[in-house]
Amino acid sequence: MCIGVLWLIVELLIRKLKSIIKTITMKSITFRHTFILALFFIAAIGATAQGNKPVTAEFWVAGSCKDCKVRIEKALDVKGVLFADYSYKEHTLEITYKPHVISEDEILMLVAAAGHDTEKFKAPDDSYNKIDDCCKYRDHDCSKHK
Repeated sequence: MCIGVLWLIVELLIRKLKSIIKTITMKSITFRHTFILALFFIAAIGATAQGNKPVTAEFWVAGSCKDCKVRIEKALDVKGVLFADYSYKEHTLEITYKPHVISEDEILMLVAAAGHDTEKFKAPDDSYNKIDDCCKYRDHDCSKHK
């Protein structure tokens, strides 16, 4: 959940609590009500903090040379991606990212848009056709760049 949305919910709860306090006397609010409200705030803050942790994942990505490595890693130089390392020998992409900023599907779509097939998305033909001939992994192996 986005931090902004969480704070909006907290602000609405505070407003509601203030309106309740206006309608009843302070003495009728029990320790139990205060305790429940405090637990809610702690749970909400904890849920937000967990969503902010970076995630490391590995994906299969088609590529054949060092030029492919540069193109794939450059495509992932975006907000939310902390680290990207492509191994063209293993056809694996290791990536560390912030899931509350960018999703796995968005990452794989960026790679596909750069001209490289992934485990979930095939690169559009127009993107694939723009990459160098030696990088066209669908057609042949680029052994001269390995």
